[in-house]
Amino acid sequence: MNQSVRLCSSRSPRQSIPTLLTGLVVATLALAGCGAGGDATPTAIPSPTSAPAPTLAPGQVTVGSLLARIAGSWDKVQNDRAEFTTIVTSPATPGATPTVAQQTQTITEEIKPDRRRVVTNVNGATTEEIRVGDKIYMRGLFVTQMVAPNVGPDIWVTVDPKVVPPDSPVGQEIASLTAAIAPPYQTVSEQMKQRAATPAGTVQVAGRTCTAYTFADVSANGGRIDYTLAIDDQDMICSLTQSAGSVQNITTYTFNVPGLQVIPPDQATPVAATPEG
Repeated sequence: MNQSVRLCSSRSPRQSIPTLLTGLVVATLALAGCGAGGDATPTAIPSPTSAPAPTLAPGQVTVGSLLARIAGSWDKVQNDRAEFTTIVTSPATPGATPTVAQQTQTITEEIKPDRRRVVTNVNGATTEEIRVGDKIYMRGLFVTQMVAPNVGPDIWVTVDPKVVPPDSPVGQEIASLTAAIAPPYQTVSEQMKQRAATPAGTVQVAGRTCTAYTFADVSANGGRIDYTLAIDDQDMICSLTQSAGSVQNITTYTFNVPGLQVIPPDQATPVAATPEG
């Protein structure tokens, strides 16, 4: 297939669930419409506030020390898979069980130094993105709504980053896809790194026994944000759970997965240029 297509000219931004920790990129795709379509309403978890470093109680450690352990183990990683799920529940009537109003799952697979595959499912609608070196491939909902509305959801397109304005929704997506493969959560604020984390026993994550640590924050509007970060005995991250009100984000990690491959499609339709460019 050698026909080229143009990027959608809609200025509607791709919506996302805001980061819970400052600088923690755990966003989920909630894709806005392209052209005449309307924007999706993002699920907002309020940003945390800054606070003075607390005095550590016996057994407690700082969040920063846990993140440093994760960074120190990164040389052991050849590939990784992260499964991120966000669940938004609707309030239930008294005595009833809350119902799931929205569920998003993103699976990210990475192979050092420069291969990444991201598959996102938002209430049944899927987007798949692949980066191999400097080559970018996409298909699915993000493509039909934000990149090339004249192709079907199963058609792969290849996007040249040089023709995409970096401040556009597609440019921001490409920047995320081509970011360095690096240990997670290393860009949190110094205030967050100083927070106290309390050991909370062990949890089993993908066959690994991991020590869980809990900590909390208060958002600008006074809401509580709870975190559980789990790390194994090799200092490799196992999971991060984030909860605020009716929203819960859960990310689990697996490393050095046997046979993991990120393979580009055999054929892809090139995107010729952006209307903005």
